[in-house]
Amino acid sequence: MKSYSDINNRLGHIYNFPIRIGGFLIAVIGVAILLTRGWGFLVGPILMLAGLYFATALSGISINLKDKAVWQYNSYIGYRTGKWKEYPTYKYICIIKKNIKGQKFKQVPEASIGASYQFEINLVSRSQRGKVLLDILYNREDAEFKAKRYAEEMSISVVEYEPPSRAKTRVSSAKKTKEE
Repeated sequence: MKSYSDINNRLGHIYNFPIRIGGFLIAVIGVAILLTRGWGFLVGPILMLAGLYFATALSGISINLKDKAVWQYNSYIGYRTGKWKEYPTYKYICIIKKNIKGQKFKQVPEASIGASYQFEINLVSRSQRGKVLLDILYNREDAEFKAKRYAEEMSISVVEYEPPSRAKTRVSSAKKTKEE
């Protein structure tokens, strides 16, 4: 079994496909303006950077298993920004099933063609309100396998996801039942 010294997952693009294409077009226009005479040397680089910002913005997560820290980052033109958090506050891993049909302009990977759901592997707090997305898969079995591997490496357990709203409803229902 492969051991992860660090877990590093690129989760995907921040902006939808049409916005990324627009970013590339703005960058190309910026290059064209830069090559013209006059004020092009001021406006061109600004348009290039703005276009590349929208075209290359990515999000991801990195986990340092030795220091027990999680880094959720956004990458802009190759420069990563984000803050490290300790993951002992996150006690569990869970899989959340989400519907992917009907999402406009969402770029769907080839692996998900024909799939109507995506399975998100999340690091969650005890109350399951605090979540950190670890990975997105399009097959339940693969998601369960990968969640178990993450749990083994991080020395935490895999639990069934229970949305916080359901937990509140159960508590209030139990109180009403006791009162009656």
